Amino acid sequence: MPVAESPWIFRYVEESPSRGLAPREARQPPLRPVVPVRLRALGEVGPRVTALVDSGSERTLAAPGLVRALRLDLDGVPTTTLGIGGKPRQVRFADVEMELFRDLLGDPETCLDSWMAHVGFFDTWEPPWAVVLGQVGFFDRFTVTFNRSVPALAVESWDAFDQRFGVQIEEVGHAQPRFQP
Repeated sequence: MPVAESPWIFRYVEESPSRGLAPREARQPPLRPVVPVRLRALGEVGPRVTALVDSGSERTLAAPGLVRALRLDLDGVPTTTLGIGGKPRQVRFADVEMELFRDLLGDPETCLDSWMAHVGFFDTWEPPWAVVLGQVGFFDRFTVTFNRSVPALAVESWDAFDQRFGVQIEEVGHAQPRFQP
């Protein structure tokens, strides 16, 4: 249950400039939409980490360090191959509780909201973010609005889109049923 009414506003953060950029392009580091999250599973609590909010990612994904922090045993879990970052990657999925926080270093016990998500854990990890929040596991739970010129993003209750636009899209027969918390 949320501790504060949404929308929750999060400022973009600077990512380290990528190597290999021309000097002119490297002067301004890329800005990324991120939020603080924490994962919980089987009585274990992971650290609060920065998660990239990625509308282009179909799944919610996480670094192998979080598997160790949560003491998850994924040895018997089948491996799935996903195309990430231009190449195939191996992941194993587990159901975990996710918690959204206002900031990375604030009150450790007060989350804005929590939910269950099916998260893919990599065997190796390269991105600067510990978690990538994707369509399944985040965007199906919240309404998210990006604004690059501010630069910030707003995270709201899942039904904010319907309330704002007065529209409910009819579900296609083969689509997943409309998410309802």
